[in-house]
Amino acid sequence: MSRSVGIDDIYVYVPATRLDLLGEEFIEARRGKLSAEEFEGKLRHLGVQHAAVPDGGQTIATVGATAVYRLMAQNDIQPEQIGRLYGATESSYDNAKPFTTDVKGMLGQNLGSSRTNHWHTMEYKFACNAAGAAILDCADWILADPSPGVSGREAIVVAVDHGKYPLGSAGEITGGFGGVAIRIKQDPRLLVLDPEVRGYSSRDAYDFWKPTKMAVRSPGGATSFESHAEMPLVDSQLSIDVYQDTMRDAADAARTIARRKGIVGKNQPMKDVMRKAALHIPFPDMGRKGMARWFLHDIRGTAEGEEIEAEIGKEPLLESFSSVKAFDKAMSDHMKKLRQVKPFRNYMDSVFEDSVVWSRSTGNAYTASQPIALASMFKQAAIHGERLEGKYVGLGFYGSGAEAIVTIGKVAPGWRNVAWRMSIEDDRVRMLTMDEYSLLHRHSDQPMDPIVEPENEWMLTGIDDMGRRTHKFIEKTDASGALTLEVPQRIPTPLVRRVS
Repeated sequence: MSRSVGIDDIYVYVPATRLDLLGEEFIEARRGKLSAEEFEGKLRHLGVQHAAVPDGGQTIATVGATAVYRLMAQNDIQPEQIGRLYGATESSYDNAKPFTTDVKGMLGQNLGSSRTNHWHTMEYKFACNAAGAAILDCADWILADPSPGVSGREAIVVAVDHGKYPLGSAGEITGGFGGVAIRIKQDPRLLVLDPEVRGYSSRDAYDFWKPTKMAVRSPGGATSFESHAEMPLVDSQLSIDVYQDTMRDAADAARTIARRKGIVGKNQPMKDVMRKAALHIPFPDMGRKGMARWFLHDIRGTAEGEEIEAEIGKEPLLESFSSVKAFDKAMSDHMKKLRQVKPFRNYMDSVFEDSVVWSRSTGNAYTASQPIALASMFKQAAIHGERLEGKYVGLGFYGSGAEAIVTIGKVAPGWRNVAWRMSIEDDRVRMLTMDEYSLLHRHSDQPMDPIVEPENEWMLTGIDDMGRRTHKFIEKTDASGALTLEVPQRIPTPLVRRVS
Protein backbone atom coordinates (compact mmCIF):
# COMPACT_ATOMS: atom_id res chain seq x y z
CA MET A 1 0.00 0.00 0.00
CA SER A 2 1.51 3.35 -1.04
CA ARG A 3 1.85 6.06 1.56
CA SER A 4 2.20 9.81 1.09
CA VAL A 5 5.08 11.64 2.73
CA GLY A 6 6.05 15.24 2.36
CA ILE A 7 6.08 18.76 3.77
CA ASP A 8 3.41 19.38 6.38
CA ASP A 9 4.31 22.94 7.39
CA ILE A 10 7.07 25.55 7.08
CA TYR A 11 7.88 28.14 9.72
CA VAL A 12 9.91 31.08 8.41
CA TYR A 13 11.86 33.32 10.77
CA VAL A 14 13.41 36.55 9.51
CA PRO A 15 15.18 39.02 11.83
CA ALA A 16 13.45 42.33 12.44
CA THR A 17 16.66 44.15 11.55
CA ARG A 18 16.69 44.88 7.80
CA LEU A 19 18.83 46.90 5.43
CA ASP A 20 16.92 49.04 2.92
CA LEU A 21 18.90 48.49 -0.26
CA LEU A 22 16.74 51.01 -2.13
CA GLY A 23 17.07 53.60 0.61
CA GLU A 24 18.83 56.88 -0.07
CA GLU A 25 21.55 56.28 2.55
CA PHE A 26 22.60 52.88 1.19
CA ILE A 27 22.49 54.01 -2.44
CA GLU A 28 24.60 57.07 -1.70
CA ALA A 29 27.14 55.00 0.26
CA ARG A 30 27.52 52.30 -2.39
CA ARG A 31 26.82 53.84 -5.79
CA GLY A 32 30.50 54.56 -6.53
CA LYS A 33 30.88 56.19 -9.95
CA LEU A 34 27.26 55.45 -10.88
CA SER A 35 24.57 58.05 -10.44
CA ALA A 36 21.96 57.36 -7.78
CA GLU A 37 19.43 56.64 -10.53
CA GLU A 38 21.78 54.20 -12.28
CA PHE A 39 22.60 52.32 -9.09
CA GLU A 40 18.94 52.12 -8.07
CA GLY A 41 18.13 50.81 -11.55
CA LYS A 42 20.74 48.08 -11.10
CA LEU A 43 19.19 47.04 -7.78
CA ARG A 44 15.69 46.99 -9.24
CA HIS A 45 16.89 44.91 -12.18
CA LEU A 46 18.27 42.31 -9.77
CA GLY A 47 14.93 42.37 -7.93
CA VAL A 48 16.35 43.17 -4.49
CA GLN A 49 14.72 45.51 -1.99
CA HIS A 50 15.64 44.64 1.61
CA ALA A 51 18.28 42.38 3.13
CA ALA A 52 17.70 40.84 6.54
CA VAL A 53 20.66 41.22 8.91
CA PRO A 54 21.15 39.16 12.10
CA ASP A 55 20.73 41.35 15.16
CA GLY A 56 23.14 41.30 18.06
CA GLY A 57 23.09 37.84 19.65
CA GLN A 58 21.30 36.21 16.72
CA THR A 59 23.12 33.30 15.08
CA ILE A 60 22.20 30.42 12.80
CA ALA A 61 21.69 28.29 15.92
CA THR A 62 19.50 30.75 17.87
CA VAL A 63 17.35 31.51 14.83
CA GLY A 64 17.17 27.78 14.04
CA ALA A 65 16.04 26.97 17.58
CA THR A 66 13.45 29.74 17.53
CA ALA A 67 12.04 28.56 14.18
CA VAL A 68 11.83 24.93 15.34
CA TYR A 69 10.24 25.87 18.66
CA ARG A 70 7.59 28.02 16.99
CA LEU A 71 6.88 25.33 14.39
CA MET A 72 6.33 22.83 17.20
CA ALA A 73 4.20 25.28 19.17
CA GLN A 74 1.81 26.20 16.39
CA ASN A 75 1.34 22.54 15.39
CA ASP A 76 1.18 21.08 18.91
CA ILE A 77 4.11 18.78 18.09
CA GLN A 78 5.45 16.80 21.02
CA PRO A 79 9.16 15.92 21.15
CA GLU A 80 8.26 12.21 21.18
CA GLN A 81 6.79 12.54 17.67
CA ILE A 82 10.15 13.61 16.23
CA GLY A 83 12.91 11.19 15.28
CA ARG A 84 15.20 13.44 13.24
CA LEU A 85 16.42 17.01 13.52
CA TYR A 86 18.47 17.65 10.38
CA GLY A 87 20.19 20.96 9.77
CA ALA A 88 21.33 22.66 6.58
CA THR A 89 23.74 25.59 6.49
CA GLU A 90 26.91 26.89 4.92
CA SER A 91 27.47 29.36 7.78
CA SER A 92 28.47 26.89 10.47
CA TYR A 93 30.77 28.14 13.22
CA ASP A 94 32.29 24.72 13.99
CA ASN A 95 33.99 22.24 11.66
CA ALA A 96 33.10 19.22 13.81
CA LYS A 97 30.08 19.90 16.03
CA PRO A 98 26.85 20.42 14.03
CA PHE A 99 24.87 23.53 14.84
CA THR A 100 21.81 21.33 15.29
CA THR A 101 23.25 20.00 18.56
CA ASP A 102 23.16 23.57 19.88
CA VAL A 103 19.62 23.89 18.51
CA LYS A 104 18.66 20.72 20.35
CA GLY A 105 20.36 21.97 23.50
CA MET A 106 18.36 25.20 23.43
CA LEU A 107 15.11 23.33 22.81
CA GLY A 108 15.98 21.07 25.73
CA GLN A 109 15.98 24.11 28.02
CA ASN A 110 12.28 24.61 27.28
CA LEU A 111 11.07 21.12 26.41
CA GLY A 112 13.21 19.06 28.76
CA SER A 113 16.44 17.54 27.43
CA SER A 114 15.35 13.99 28.20
CA ARG A 115 12.52 14.41 25.68
CA THR A 116 14.87 15.27 22.79
CA ASN A 117 17.80 12.92 23.43
CA HIS A 118 16.45 10.30 21.00
CA TRP A 119 16.52 12.71 18.06
CA HIS A 120 18.98 11.82 15.31
CA THR A 121 20.79 15.10 14.72
CA MET A 122 22.87 15.98 11.65
CA GLU A 123 24.19 18.96 9.70
CA TYR A 124 24.22 18.96 5.90
CA LYS A 125 26.55 21.10 3.80
CA PHE A 126 26.48 21.72 0.06
CA ALA A 127 26.34 25.49 -0.29
CA CYS A 128 22.67 26.49 -0.84
CA ASN A 129 21.65 22.95 -1.83
CA ALA A 130 21.80 21.27 1.57
CA ALA A 131 18.16 21.80 2.56
CA GLY A 132 16.97 19.90 -0.51
CA ALA A 133 19.13 16.89 0.32
CA ALA A 134 18.03 16.93 3.97
CA ILE A 135 14.31 17.17 3.08
CA LEU A 136 14.47 14.28 0.61
CA ASP A 137 16.58 12.10 2.92
CA CYS A 138 14.08 12.61 5.75
CA ALA A 139 11.16 11.80 3.44
CA ASP A 140 12.90 8.56 2.36
CA TRP A 141 13.56 7.64 6.00
CA ILE A 142 9.87 7.99 6.84
CA LEU A 143 8.86 5.96 3.77
CA ALA A 144 11.33 3.20 4.67
CA ASP A 145 9.45 2.26 7.85
CA PRO A 146 6.96 -0.53 7.05
CA SER A 147 4.56 0.49 9.81
CA PRO A 148 2.48 3.58 9.07
CA GLY A 149 1.90 6.02 11.90
CA VAL A 150 4.86 4.93 14.06
CA SER A 151 5.54 7.38 16.90
CA GLY A 152 8.82 9.21 16.48
CA ARG A 153 8.79 8.86 12.69
CA GLU A 154 8.52 12.55 11.90
CA ALA A 155 11.40 14.84 11.03
CA ILE A 156 12.18 18.53 11.22
CA VAL A 157 14.65 20.09 8.80
CA VAL A 158 16.06 23.41 9.96
CA ALA A 159 17.82 25.50 7.32
CA VAL A 160 19.49 28.75 8.37
CA ASP A 161 22.11 30.90 6.72
CA HIS A 162 23.77 34.28 6.69
CA GLY A 163 24.54 35.57 3.21
CA LYS A 164 27.41 37.81 4.25
CA TYR A 165 29.80 39.63 1.91
CA PRO A 166 32.54 42.22 2.53
CA LEU A 167 31.25 45.74 3.09
CA GLY A 168 31.19 47.61 -0.19
CA SER A 169 31.84 44.52 -2.30
CA ALA A 170 29.92 43.60 -5.45
CA GLY A 171 28.21 40.73 -3.63
CA GLU A 172 26.95 42.83 -0.73
CA ILE A 173 23.69 43.73 -2.48
CA THR A 174 22.84 40.01 -2.72
CA GLY A 175 23.32 39.30 1.00
CA GLY A 176 20.62 38.35 3.47
CA PHE A 177 19.64 36.16 6.41
CA GLY A 178 16.79 33.84 7.34
CA GLY A 179 15.82 30.55 8.87
CA VAL A 180 13.14 27.94 8.26
CA ALA A 181 11.88 24.91 10.14
CA ILE A 182 10.20 22.32 7.92
CA ARG A 183 8.03 19.49 9.24
CA ILE A 184 8.27 16.23 7.24
CA LYS A 185 5.68 13.53 7.93
CA GLN A 186 3.20 11.02 6.59
CA ASP A 187 -0.05 12.41 5.16
CA PRO A 188 1.20 16.01 5.00
CA ARG A 189 -1.25 18.89 4.78
CA LEU A 190 0.88 21.01 2.43
CA LEU A 191 2.83 19.09 -0.23
CA VAL A 192 3.21 15.35 -1.00
CA LEU A 193 6.71 14.73 -2.37
CA ASP A 194 7.11 12.31 -5.25
CA PRO A 195 9.58 9.61 -4.07
CA GLU A 196 10.83 8.84 -7.58
CA VAL A 197 10.83 11.99 -9.69
CA ARG A 198 14.18 13.46 -8.76
CA GLY A 199 16.74 14.86 -11.15
CA TYR A 200 20.34 15.63 -10.26
CA SER A 201 23.12 17.48 -12.06
CA SER A 202 26.55 18.23 -10.61
CA ARG A 203 29.84 19.85 -11.63
CA ASP A 204 33.25 20.50 -10.09
CA ALA A 205 33.09 24.28 -10.26
CA TYR A 206 34.68 27.14 -8.36
CA ASP A 207 31.77 29.50 -8.81
CA PHE A 208 31.28 30.31 -5.11
CA TRP A 209 33.41 28.84 -2.32
CA LYS A 210 34.68 29.40 1.22
CA PRO A 211 38.18 27.88 1.49
CA THR A 212 39.64 27.12 4.89
CA LYS A 213 43.14 27.82 3.54
CA MET A 214 44.47 30.24 0.93
CA ALA A 215 47.95 30.76 -0.45
CA VAL A 216 49.55 34.08 0.49
CA ARG A 217 52.70 35.15 -1.33
CA SER A 218 55.14 37.55 0.28
CA PRO A 219 56.95 40.29 -1.70
CA GLY A 220 60.01 38.03 -1.71
CA GLY A 221 58.11 35.22 -3.40
CA ALA A 222 57.66 32.90 -0.41
CA THR A 223 54.29 31.18 -0.08
CA SER A 224 52.41 30.59 3.15
CA PHE A 225 48.92 29.29 3.79
CA GLU A 226 46.53 31.23 5.96
CA SER A 227 43.03 30.62 7.20
CA HIS A 228 40.30 32.28 5.18
CA ALA A 229 37.51 34.39 6.62
CA GLU A 230 33.81 33.48 6.83
CA MET A 231 32.85 35.33 3.65
CA PRO A 232 32.87 33.68 0.21
CA LEU A 233 34.91 34.04 -2.93
CA VAL A 234 32.69 34.38 -6.00
CA ASP A 235 33.04 34.10 -9.76
CA SER A 236 29.77 35.85 -10.54
CA GLN A 237 29.41 35.01 -14.22
CA LEU A 238 30.44 31.39 -13.72
CA SER A 239 27.94 31.12 -10.86
CA ILE A 240 25.10 32.35 -13.09
CA ASP A 241 26.12 30.00 -15.91
CA VAL A 242 26.49 26.89 -13.72
CA TYR A 243 23.22 27.68 -11.92
CA GLN A 244 21.34 27.77 -15.21
CA ASP A 245 23.06 24.73 -16.72
CA THR A 246 22.70 22.42 -13.72
CA MET A 247 19.10 23.47 -13.08
CA ARG A 248 18.25 22.77 -16.72
CA ASP A 249 19.96 19.36 -16.71
CA ALA A 250 18.43 18.32 -13.36
CA ALA A 251 14.98 19.34 -14.63
CA ASP A 252 15.59 17.32 -17.79
CA ALA A 253 16.47 14.26 -15.70
CA ALA A 254 13.35 14.74 -13.56
CA ARG A 255 11.20 15.06 -16.71
CA THR A 256 12.55 11.75 -18.03
CA ILE A 257 11.40 9.99 -14.85
CA ALA A 258 8.06 11.83 -14.87
CA ARG A 259 7.44 10.65 -18.43
CA ARG A 260 8.27 7.09 -17.48
CA LYS A 261 5.73 7.29 -14.66
CA GLY A 262 3.07 8.79 -16.95
CA ILE A 263 2.93 12.12 -15.10
CA VAL A 264 4.15 13.89 -18.23
CA GLY A 265 3.20 12.77 -21.74
CA LYS A 266 5.81 11.38 -24.14
CA ASN A 267 6.28 14.60 -26.10
CA GLN A 268 4.73 16.93 -23.55
CA PRO A 269 6.72 19.74 -21.89
CA MET A 270 7.01 19.34 -18.14
CA LYS A 271 5.82 22.92 -17.68
CA ASP A 272 2.34 21.86 -18.81
CA VAL A 273 1.81 19.80 -15.65
CA MET A 274 3.72 22.06 -13.24
CA ARG A 275 1.28 24.57 -11.75
CA LYS A 276 3.88 26.36 -9.61
CA ALA A 277 7.65 26.42 -9.19
CA ALA A 278 9.93 27.41 -6.32
CA LEU A 279 13.67 27.59 -6.90
CA HIS A 280 16.73 28.62 -4.97
CA ILE A 281 16.70 32.44 -5.22
CA PRO A 282 20.11 34.13 -4.80
CA PHE A 283 18.28 37.20 -6.08
CA PRO A 284 15.00 37.29 -8.05
CA ASP A 285 16.52 37.98 -11.46
CA MET A 286 18.79 34.94 -11.20
CA GLY A 287 15.77 32.76 -10.56
CA ARG A 288 14.12 34.25 -13.63
CA LYS A 289 17.24 33.51 -15.69
CA GLY A 290 17.15 29.88 -14.52
CA MET A 291 13.47 29.55 -15.40
CA ALA A 292 14.05 31.07 -18.85
CA ARG A 293 16.85 28.62 -19.69
CA TRP A 294 14.75 25.67 -18.50
CA PHE A 295 11.61 26.92 -20.30
CA LEU A 296 13.46 27.19 -23.61
CA HIS A 297 14.88 23.69 -23.19
CA ASP A 298 11.56 22.20 -22.10
CA ILE A 299 9.55 23.43 -25.12
CA ARG A 300 12.17 22.49 -27.70
CA GLY A 301 10.61 20.44 -30.51
CA THR A 302 7.03 21.34 -29.56
CA ALA A 303 4.54 23.50 -31.47
CA GLU A 304 4.91 26.22 -28.83
CA GLY A 305 8.67 26.06 -29.19
CA GLU A 306 8.42 26.51 -32.95
CA GLU A 307 6.14 29.52 -32.54
CA ILE A 308 8.55 31.21 -30.14
CA GLU A 309 11.51 30.36 -32.38
CA ALA A 310 9.74 32.05 -35.28
CA GLU A 311 9.43 35.19 -33.13
CA ILE A 312 12.91 35.41 -31.56
CA GLY A 313 15.06 33.27 -33.83
CA LYS A 314 16.86 29.96 -33.36
CA GLU A 315 18.68 29.17 -30.13
CA PRO A 316 22.45 29.77 -30.53
CA LEU A 317 24.65 26.66 -30.71
CA LEU A 318 28.17 26.61 -29.27
CA GLU A 319 29.68 24.96 -32.34
CA SER A 320 28.60 27.93 -34.45
CA PHE A 321 30.89 30.35 -32.57
CA SER A 322 34.63 30.85 -32.58
CA SER A 323 34.81 31.45 -28.83
CA VAL A 324 32.85 30.64 -25.69
CA LYS A 325 32.67 34.35 -24.93
CA ALA A 326 30.91 35.06 -28.24
CA PHE A 327 28.50 32.18 -27.64
CA ASP A 328 27.72 33.42 -24.12
CA LYS A 329 26.93 36.87 -25.48
CA ALA A 330 24.63 35.44 -28.17
CA MET A 331 22.86 33.20 -25.65
CA SER A 332 22.41 36.11 -23.24
CA ASP A 333 20.83 38.21 -26.00
CA HIS A 334 18.59 35.28 -26.96
CA MET A 335 17.42 34.87 -23.38
CA LYS A 336 16.61 38.58 -23.15
CA LYS A 337 14.39 38.22 -26.21
CA LEU A 338 12.67 35.17 -24.72
CA ARG A 339 11.88 37.04 -21.51
CA GLN A 340 9.95 39.64 -23.53
CA VAL A 341 7.77 37.07 -25.30
CA LYS A 342 4.17 37.15 -24.05
CA PRO A 343 3.72 33.35 -23.54
CA PHE A 344 6.83 33.23 -21.36
CA ARG A 345 5.88 36.32 -19.37
CA ASN A 346 2.37 34.96 -18.75
CA TYR A 347 3.86 31.64 -17.64
CA MET A 348 6.25 33.34 -15.24
CA ASP A 349 3.50 35.51 -13.76
CA SER A 350 1.32 32.50 -12.98
CA VAL A 351 3.98 29.93 -12.04
CA PHE A 352 7.05 31.67 -10.62
CA GLU A 353 6.61 35.26 -9.45
CA ASP A 354 4.76 34.43 -6.22
CA SER A 355 7.86 32.58 -5.00
CA VAL A 356 10.12 35.66 -5.01
CA VAL A 357 7.85 38.01 -3.04
CA TRP A 358 9.40 37.19 0.34
CA SER A 359 12.97 37.04 -0.94
CA ARG A 360 12.73 40.78 -1.59
CA SER A 361 12.47 41.21 2.19
CA THR A 362 15.00 38.58 3.28
CA GLY A 363 17.72 38.78 0.66
CA ASN A 364 19.73 35.65 -0.07
CA ALA A 365 19.42 33.26 2.87
CA TYR A 366 21.45 30.56 1.07
CA THR A 367 20.14 27.13 2.22
CA ALA A 368 16.95 28.71 3.54
CA SER A 369 16.21 30.57 0.31
CA GLN A 370 14.39 27.76 -1.54
CA PRO A 371 12.12 26.83 1.42
CA ILE A 372 11.39 30.55 1.89
CA ALA A 373 10.48 30.73 -1.81
CA LEU A 374 8.18 27.72 -1.39
CA ALA A 375 6.45 29.27 1.63
CA SER A 376 6.12 32.58 -0.22
CA MET A 377 4.56 30.80 -3.18
CA PHE A 378 1.97 29.05 -1.02
CA LYS A 379 1.09 32.19 0.94
CA GLN A 380 0.62 34.34 -2.18
CA ALA A 381 -1.48 31.59 -3.81
CA ALA A 382 -3.71 31.51 -0.72
CA ILE A 383 -4.06 35.31 -0.79
CA HIS A 384 -5.02 35.19 -4.48
CA GLY A 385 -7.58 32.44 -3.89
CA GLU A 386 -5.91 29.95 -6.23
CA ARG A 387 -7.06 26.33 -6.32
CA LEU A 388 -3.90 24.23 -6.12
CA GLU A 389 -5.28 20.99 -4.66
CA GLY A 390 -3.88 18.02 -6.55
CA LYS A 391 -1.65 20.21 -8.75
CA TYR A 392 2.07 19.64 -9.19
CA VAL A 393 4.73 22.02 -7.88
CA GLY A 394 8.32 21.96 -9.10
CA LEU A 395 11.10 22.34 -6.54
CA GLY A 396 14.58 23.38 -7.67
CA PHE A 397 17.54 23.40 -5.27
CA TYR A 398 20.99 24.63 -6.24
CA GLY A 399 24.31 24.70 -4.41
CA SER A 400 27.51 26.22 -5.73
CA GLY A 401 30.41 23.91 -6.22
CA ALA A 402 28.06 22.71 -7.82
CA GLU A 403 24.86 20.64 -7.84
CA ALA A 404 21.17 21.08 -8.63
CA ILE A 405 18.27 18.91 -7.47
CA VAL A 406 14.86 19.09 -9.12
CA THR A 407 11.84 17.23 -7.81
CA ILE A 408 8.08 17.61 -7.79
CA GLY A 409 5.30 17.42 -5.27
CA LYS A 410 1.50 17.30 -5.39
CA VAL A 411 -0.38 19.93 -3.38
CA ALA A 412 -2.34 18.38 -0.53
CA PRO A 413 -6.04 19.13 0.13
CA GLY A 414 -5.32 21.00 3.38
CA TRP A 415 -2.67 23.34 1.98
CA ARG A 416 -4.68 26.54 2.25
CA ASN A 417 -5.19 26.40 6.03
CA VAL A 418 -1.47 25.80 6.51
CA ALA A 419 -0.43 28.51 4.07
CA TRP A 420 -2.65 31.17 5.66
CA ARG A 421 -0.60 31.02 8.86
CA MET A 422 2.71 31.57 7.09
CA SER A 423 4.14 35.06 7.47
CA ILE A 424 7.31 37.10 7.61
CA GLU A 425 5.46 40.14 8.94
CA ASP A 426 6.88 41.63 12.13
CA ASP A 427 5.71 44.87 13.71
CA ARG A 428 9.21 45.27 15.18
CA VAL A 429 10.92 45.65 11.76
CA ARG A 430 13.71 48.19 11.97
CA MET A 431 15.41 49.61 8.89
CA LEU A 432 19.03 49.96 9.89
CA THR A 433 21.18 53.02 9.47
CA MET A 434 24.49 52.38 7.71
CA ASP A 435 26.31 52.75 11.03
CA GLU A 436 24.05 50.15 12.67
CA TYR A 437 24.43 47.82 9.71
CA SER A 438 28.24 48.14 9.75
CA LEU A 439 28.28 47.40 13.48
CA LEU A 440 26.17 44.25 13.12
CA HIS A 441 28.24 43.17 10.11
CA ARG A 442 31.50 43.44 12.06
CA HIS A 443 30.15 41.66 15.11
CA SER A 444 27.92 38.98 13.58
CA ASP A 445 27.91 35.57 15.30
CA GLN A 446 29.04 37.21 18.52
CA PRO A 447 27.29 37.95 21.81
CA MET A 448 26.28 41.62 21.88
CA ASP A 449 23.26 43.70 22.79
CA PRO A 450 20.52 43.58 20.13
CA ILE A 451 19.16 46.67 18.43
CA VAL A 452 15.58 45.32 18.46
CA GLU A 453 14.25 43.92 21.73
CA PRO A 454 13.98 40.11 21.40
CA GLU A 455 10.63 38.42 21.98
CA ASN A 456 10.22 34.72 22.76
CA GLU A 457 13.43 33.70 21.07
CA TRP A 458 16.90 32.45 21.87
CA MET A 459 19.96 34.68 21.94
CA LEU A 460 23.68 33.95 22.10
CA THR A 461 24.92 35.14 25.50
CA GLY A 462 28.52 33.99 25.56
CA ILE A 463 31.48 32.30 23.86
CA ASP A 464 34.25 31.16 26.20
CA ASP A 465 37.99 30.82 25.56
CA MET A 466 37.40 27.27 24.26
CA GLY A 467 34.71 28.36 21.80
CA ARG A 468 31.87 26.89 23.85
CA ARG A 469 28.61 28.78 23.53
CA THR A 470 25.82 29.68 25.93
CA HIS A 471 22.30 30.71 25.00
CA LYS A 472 19.27 32.17 26.72
CA PHE A 473 15.56 32.20 25.90
CA ILE A 474 14.15 35.74 26.12
CA GLU A 475 10.49 35.76 27.07
CA LYS A 476 7.83 38.29 26.27
CA THR A 477 5.04 38.32 28.81
CA ASP A 478 1.73 40.11 29.04
CA ALA A 479 0.49 42.12 32.01
CA SER A 480 -0.34 38.96 33.96
CA GLY A 481 3.18 37.59 33.48
CA ALA A 482 2.05 34.86 31.08
CA LEU A 483 4.00 34.05 27.93
CA THR A 484 2.49 35.63 24.85
CA LEU A 485 3.74 32.79 22.63
CA GLU A 486 1.18 30.01 22.45
CA VAL A 487 2.85 26.69 23.20
CA PRO A 488 1.34 23.17 23.23
CA GLN A 489 -0.37 22.29 26.47
CA ARG A 490 1.85 19.28 27.14
CA ILE A 491 5.08 21.25 26.61
CA PRO A 492 6.15 22.83 29.89
CA THR A 493 6.39 26.58 30.37
CA PRO A 494 9.91 27.58 29.26
CA LEU A 495 12.57 27.06 31.90
CA VAL A 496 15.20 29.70 31.25
CA ARG A 497 18.74 28.72 32.15
CA ARG A 498 20.26 31.81 33.67
CA VAL A 499 23.68 32.74 32.40
CA SER A 500 25.97 34.66 34.69
